[in-house]
Amino acid sequence: MPAQLKVFEGPDVYREQADAWHELLLRTEKKQELPSFFLQRAWLQTWAEHYGKEKRLFLVVAENEDGQWIGGLPLVLGIGRVGRFKVPKLEMAGSPLVDCIGIPAVDRRARAETLKLILQWSQKEMKDWVAFEMREIPIEDQVAEEIPRQAGQVHLPVFTKVCSKAPLLDLEEFDESGQKVSKNLRSNLKRRTKKLEKEGQVKKWFGFPEAEELDMLFSECCAVEAASWKADGEARLLEGDSKPFIRSLWDRLSGKGDLAVGTIRLDGKLIAFHWGFRSNENRFLSYNLAYDSDFHNFSPGTLLMHHMAETGSSIGFRFLDASRGGLDHAHLLERYHGGSREHMSATFYAPSFKARSIQVLRHSLMPAARRVQERIRAMKPHKKAPVSA
Repeated sequence: MPAQLKVFEGPDVYREQADAWHELLLRTEKKQELPSFFLQRAWLQTWAEHYGKEKRLFLVVAENEDGQWIGGLPLVLGIGRVGRFKVPKLEMAGSPLVDCIGIPAVDRRARAETLKLILQWSQKEMKDWVAFEMREIPIEDQVAEEIPRQAGQVHLPVFTKVCSKAPLLDLEEFDESGQKVSKNLRSNLKRRTKKLEKEGQVKKWFGFPEAEELDMLFSECCAVEAASWKADGEARLLEGDSKPFIRSLWDRLSGKGDLAVGTIRLDGKLIAFHWGFRSNENRFLSYNLAYDSDFHNFSPGTLLMHHMAETGSSIGFRFLDASRGGLDHAHLLERYHGGSREHMSATFYAPSFKARSIQVLRHSLMPAARRVQERIRAMKPHKKAPVSA
């Protein structure tokens, strides 16, 4: 008997189904080495409390003939962006703050069956969505292979692309190599360390903060981020709507030892931080980092990253994982040449006139217009500089 889909919906769905969902994750984690943090109850429940109020929240699971869950995915439906268009959008719960996610399932067959059932459900039962977007899917995961295959079977158009790259460092291999780094990085670390130590007493730390330390540490991190290069951009997490979400997440994680923080202090003052999550017991997932721009010439981000690489194994980590890295800028972990994991995005379009119109605009007409503009610019003659007498 083929698997059947069960759909749970409601504002508290991730809390109500937390135990059954956690049991499924425990059975799949052993089979999947990819980070699972963004599927865990602490993340989903905290995200839902802060961002789920104006969305429809779902937990969609595949169930075998014995009533056992074999795969599933937390999903949300709300107004979201697809390129420059704001439309009703189906996407993974936690978006756009999720860094790495897949479809948990007990085996490859169950994962393919779960994806197929979800796509069928999205067509037959969900009439409101225009686009269904799955982002930050590791390309090495089976989901990336199954997406075009299953989309073809249910006749849904899908467009995929590489959207990010996450560098990694295996600390066991790093330690066994004698913590070797490139000559340039070693020289830079030595020079910047000496320079910073001339300014005062330097203290580096990487560990798990206690609950009574959170208030002060969080306030310090907010101040450093406000004084960093992020102050004028969109990358700030510790302000606006995301600030109370992150604070709640810290509270939820710290008691279980799943919040890890690296810091550099100069004469007691915090000048740099780098925090993230413990995933799969032994993996540090980098999530947020910043340093006071007044100390830019001392490369505090680089110094802190190296301290974390040197000491990470001593506090129980096997891997340092960038979680999600940009395609157009390097994450600090890239300097350790430990390999990387590419992530892809997949956008499905509903069988409606509006959806297909946006699909044609985004993937045919607008790219064609950009190519024409590029050719026109290339054909324009370059102005010659005036020759001085």
